[in-house]
Amino acid sequence: ISHSAVTIEHCIAQNSSAYYGGGIFVVGSENLRDATLTLRNSVVKGCYSSGASGGGISADYCSLRVSNCVLERDSAYNSGGGIYVAGSFAIIDSTIIRGCLGATGGMVYVECSGQILGCLFEGNGFPVEINLGESDLILVRSDCPISRCTFRNNIYGHPTIAVASPQRPLQFYGNVVENNT
Repeated sequence: ISHSAVTIEHCIAQNSSAYYGGGIFVVGSENLRDATLTLRNSVVKGCYSSGASGGGISADYCSLRVSNCVLERDSAYNSGGGIYVAGSFAIIDSTIIRGCLGATGGMVYVECSGQILGCLFEGNGFPVEINLGESDLILVRSDCPISRCTFRNNIYGHPTIAVASPQRPLQFYGNVVENNT
């Protein structure tokens, strides 16, 4: 999806691969953020980004809304096995990110704003330490409050949540962190 506004509902992206965004890739202009993706009630499963980031979804310089979706067993050669978002406004709501592997974890936000709420992060990461720590969720220079999420069963021995160079103090409330090693 390039420089367009698209809504995807009740769909399955499965077992696909691409250099950017194995399941879905959305990109806009750096200054305009002229791309929008709304993904609702959908599944992105078993997708792979072969050379870049975002095994399930990769979103650059856009507006992204993911609601009531499942991202499962997606992987990326680089960052964000499930979702990778850079330079964007992103809301991830009531979504399951499970078993997603990338060199820096299950979901990565870089220089973003938005919100993460009501999500389940389960068993994400990467079995070998490479970069920031192979976490369920990594925020880099981002302002994204996290609320009512559950982080569980991150079995790779890395932090379940990593925050680097935040724009403001992280707002983290009403969340559950359990059974992580």
